[in-house]
Amino acid sequence: MHTSWMVLVAAAALLTACGTAPEPAGTSSAAPTPSGPSPSAPVAGCPPGSTPDQPGDADQPRPALRDWYLLAAPDPSGPRIIAGETGFVPEGSGTATLLSMWAFDLCRNAWTELDDVALPPTGSSAPIGQLVTDQGAGRVLGLVGGLAPVWSYDPGAATWSAVEVSGGGSDEAWPMAAYDPDGDRLLAFDGNLIVAGAATGTSASGVLSLDLADGAWTGLELVDPEAPVPRTSMAQYAVAYDSAARRLVLVVVGGDAPAAVARTWTFDPRARTWSRGADVPRTLPGGYPDNGFALAFDPTTARTWAFGDTAMLGYDATADDWVVAERDGGWPGTTMLGDAAVDPVARSVSTMVVDQANGRLIVISGRVREAGGTAGGFVAESAWLPTDDVWAYHPATNTWTLLLGPSAAPASYGPG
Repeated sequence: MHTSWMVLVAAAALLTACGTAPEPAGTSSAAPTPSGPSPSAPVAGCPPGSTPDQPGDADQPRPALRDWYLLAAPDPSGPRIIAGETGFVPEGSGTATLLSMWAFDLCRNAWTELDDVALPPTGSSAPIGQLVTDQGAGRVLGLVGGLAPVWSYDPGAATWSAVEVSGGGSDEAWPMAAYDPDGDRLLAFDGNLIVAGAATGTSASGVLSLDLADGAWTGLELVDPEAPVPRTSMAQYAVAYDSAARRLVLVVVGGDAPAAVARTWTFDPRARTWSRGADVPRTLPGGYPDNGFALAFDPTTARTWAFGDTAMLGYDATADDWVVAERDGGWPGTTMLGDAAVDPVARSVSTMVVDQANGRLIVISGRVREAGGTAGGFVAESAWLPTDDVWAYHPATNTWTLLLGPSAAPASYGPG
């Protein structure tokens, strides 16, 4: 299915005016509802006098401009983003670690280095590859390959601690997890577990559940071992939890799909079943956001948004419906910084975070193409250049806002 953009805008306007989500088309009032209230605390808003849509000072300190990745997740205690700057220690050693911690104030659009935080020790385990907010525990969790141990960051105490957990995923899998507020747990996906289960005759779903208090990853086995499951070997994928549909959403680029197709799957953690959804609409010459796309669920529009390399698309898991955000007057033009085209869309990203306090999605940093790079086509690794700006996308109005312009870039990247 593929809904027009104007239908989504109208639904979002109704949602804003009434304060409740409209019933999705094709569903009935008898649709299942959560068995109890979500354990998540209400999201704190910005204080009076805040300027969340005014750009911050472009000369302010911020995480270093690197070719490596930036980790980020919402701060469970307020309207901030907790970010981790990663890198290699020592440089060029091949050992990745967390180098520093930062917080981005979503009300002032300002970075603050959390220099009093004791970082996880270098070489103590596999590098942290994802930050996920556990709203019920009030913590930001750092996940590593294999999913054990789990690192826990307490924003109030500004401390990291290692949580020894039993179970986990395969060592080869990059961590991909989302918080399930209905079950007050983390749900992680590891496609290698499906392959291993097929070899041993077990009906592995590839989804693991973690209740931080229990300290154990539990593999969720399929109710029907003959049911179709996602195949993600040699694929790029990302997950988000849709709290409206109460499903884990998985978008897979590659795997068992044809080269120009990105597939959608949803997993019901209570029924323990996978469902194939509509394929991601073709939006680029290459067919899909295929180079560093990110997923994030927006409760205002009740859609999981996929962003990367000129494309922003939203998925309603209840209706199995994708919508493509059209580039119109709410989308800014391209600004050149040296040989790089810097705008919020022509980039590869790994970090997009929901800002519930202000009803928007936050895109932090990423890598942009050199001038002349082809959108959706093959781009040499050396043609992607890092940027350290911050943008907000407002799904309800299909508009972008610059929150922080790029810093003075290094000579290898900037004007010259």
